[in-house]
Amino acid sequence: KNNCGSSVYSWGTGSLGALLHSDTADYNDPEKSKVSFKRKGTNITLVSTSLYHTACVTSTGEILACGMNNEGAVDPGKMEIDSVKSNGDESIIARPIRLEGTLS
Repeated sequence: KNNCGSSVYSWGTGSLGALLHSDTADYNDPEKSKVSFKRKGTNITLVSTSLYHTACVTSTGEILACGMNNEGAVDPGKMEIDSVKSNGDESIIARPIRLEGTLS
């Protein structure tokens, strides 16, 4: 039974900013993601994760991504915008950013 509702929880090593918590901290226990939305009622409907990145699609079709942005892997145009630097590394985007375009 899913007791999480429409919330997304993640845990693990956060040094690459790919946990949807808007920081680079480690989480030993499941923690509700700290993704915020401009529109009330928007939810994350699909999540794809890897060792270095996380991408999600919202109920409004927006695409969000966070994680290691070396060589522009998360978003080529936003190396420093909305980023949290980890040990001076500007290639970490810990706060999920909205990518151009939508899925419908």
